[in-house]
Amino acid sequence: MKSRPSSAGTAGNPRRWLLIIWPFLATVGLLLLLSHVSLDVMSGLRAFVSAESLWSKAQKTAVGNLEEYAITRSEDAYQRYLSEMAVIAGMRTARTELDKAEPDLDAVRAGFRDARSHPADIESMIDLFRRFRNVGFMATAITIWTRADAQIAELESTAEALHDAIATGRTPPGELEALANRVRAIDRQLTPWEEAFSATLEDASRQTTTLLSYGIVAVAVALVLIVVLRTRGLVRQGADLEGQLRTSEERLEYALVASNDGFWDWELGRPELHFSPRFEQLLGYQPGTLRESAGSFLWKIHPHDRRSTAERLRQHLRRGEAFDVEFRIRVQDGAYRWFRTRGCALLGPAGKPERMAGSLADITDRKNAEAQIFEKNESARVTIASITA
Repeated sequence: MKSRPSSAGTAGNPRRWLLIIWPFLATVGLLLLLSHVSLDVMSGLRAFVSAESLWSKAQKTAVGNLEEYAITRSEDAYQRYLSEMAVIAGMRTARTELDKAEPDLDAVRAGFRDARSHPADIESMIDLFRRFRNVGFMATAITIWTRADAQIAELESTAEALHDAIATGRTPPGELEALANRVRAIDRQLTPWEEAFSATLEDASRQTTTLLSYGIVAVAVALVLIVVLRTRGLVRQGADLEGQLRTSEERLEYALVASNDGFWDWELGRPELHFSPRFEQLLGYQPGTLRESAGSFLWKIHPHDRRSTAERLRQHLRRGEAFDVEFRIRVQDGAYRWFRTRGCALLGPAGKPERMAGSLADITDRKNAEAQIFEKNESARVTIASITA
């Protein structure tokens, strides 16, 4: 018996599968990575735009409360001013901490929470700041943020001076009005910075969306090219394999024709036997007309040879003993002729026979010649015995 050779096709070769699909996997992986990074960036940008909106609203509300305090001198208005400024202070804490080489991320998170940022947005904001700190759009936004914080510091010092003046009551005439005017001036100066900050991040978001679109198109084009090239390669390879198979079949056919032998093939576990055209001709049939199962073909064997042939077949399949048998077969015209068959079972992956194939040769003339020789030898032996008797 022989082990079946491993398939050269893709189905039997995992490494071949890997060679075929790795470009697709790499391309899809690149697309997923690009999408993941882009979505992270866009999520961080959206979170920062939302945070700026909260910052801007808090700043405007704080200035309004401060102006109310300057007019009414109500401590409640001043406390409301301080409450809104806590939002701005939280953002400032987060920025200054993130600007450090080794930031305290817990302090950063606490700062963003004080700034009323949504908890789900905080990590995206931290990642965006740290990854893109020196990238154009983020560097510009941080610069604007820093300058706005400088003006916020001036607003805070002005508010403290206003609060001290009102609390002590020793402010010269006109100074309260001057402080209130300074608050309004700082508010006007902050507005362009707030708008510039939002515009910078919104532009970055649009650019990211555009880049993502271009990236997806580029990866899709690359994937199509890979599919085309791989398909062409597989078609070419399939054509080469088909040509090799055709050549092998032609060589086998030529060899069988040259040897004057027939060929049979049997998939074990299935009843059908398959015969070559020469096999059918040897039994007197037209090519393509012999239809026999393994069981029915056994009954074509001469009764005196049938049991020994079946036993030799069983010994081959069970023990691997050689299968080389001479027997008589009833051919198409009803007569019996002598044939010799040789075959070999092929083992499957589990080590068990799965298929068997072999050849068939007509040895009737040799058997007749052997019989004639035997008869002549017997006749001579009888003659010699009678003379010497």
